[in-house]
Amino acid sequence: MNSNFCIVTLIKLTWLTTVIALQNCSNPNYFYSDNLKKMKRFEVPKHAVPWHVPFPKYQPPEFTSQHLPSEPYADPDIHNPSFKPKWNSVDGPTDRTSYEQSYRILNGYPLNPRGRTGIKGRGVLPRWGPNHAAESIVTRWKRGEKDSTMNLSSGKPVLQVVVIRRHGCSEWTLPGGLIEINSDELITLQKQLLEEALNLEFDLPPEVVVRYQEKIGAAFVNKTLIYRGYVENPRNTDNAWIESTVFHVHDEEYISVATLPLPLEEESDRPMWRDVDFSLPLFPGYYELVKKIASNMKAHW
Repeated sequence: MNSNFCIVTLIKLTWLTTVIALQNCSNPNYFYSDNLKKMKRFEVPKHAVPWHVPFPKYQPPEFTSQHLPSEPYADPDIHNPSFKPKWNSVDGPTDRTSYEQSYRILNGYPLNPRGRTGIKGRGVLPRWGPNHAAESIVTRWKRGEKDSTMNLSSGKPVLQVVVIRRHGCSEWTLPGGLIEINSDELITLQKQLLEEALNLEFDLPPEVVVRYQEKIGAAFVNKTLIYRGYVENPRNTDNAWIESTVFHVHDEEYISVATLPLPLEEESDRPMWRDVDFSLPLFPGYYELVKKIASNMKAHW
């Protein structure tokens, strides 16, 4: 897909109305393993991205990870005779509906509603068609020894947000992940934030884990839904893509998520607190969301 390709989605919510540019990954390669093995995407001119535009020369490479079939939540090979998905509907424990619109099926394959991506197959995603995710924008006010820190140039308080840079990506994203079978948005968000924040590959005293689990749970009681829909993601393909729900959680009094023991310096695959301003290196769609939140909270930008 052309690196300049941009999809604009109008978000209408009770307190937030904005236009978000959800841009495609600028890298022409599709990365499919931890050691950054890659496959080159078929180049798609901007005008030929929509499916309704004829593009007879379009012959993208096909890739479906061989590591996924062993996972209990992953779809089988689409040509498996026993695989009879109910597209655009809730299919047993799997929700195959799109948050935005019904998607087309061509020769048995679901088609990405945003158009051609330069690679077909399921890629590294577990499900054909929409893969639902949940992400959170977690904020707090930056504090000095006693009070909130003010930016000297704008005279406004400085907001901080939890961000994370995934392995192999230059831009940062939000904490969250794909929603597993028999789970939901809130369970996914709280589980991901807890695991990533506390770095749970290391042994921690059970009482510490429980304490932060309770803090995270308390914070999400006052969550605000700010976006639900398609998101551009480097894992998307012609036949599998990510749609996400994004919530905002703010800890005004430093009694819940604001106290998470996150690093203040970047560590790969670890969330961190980052001052909110125009230089925030988030993926474009998330950048606009955080910018709008800062504006609504009258924070420095």
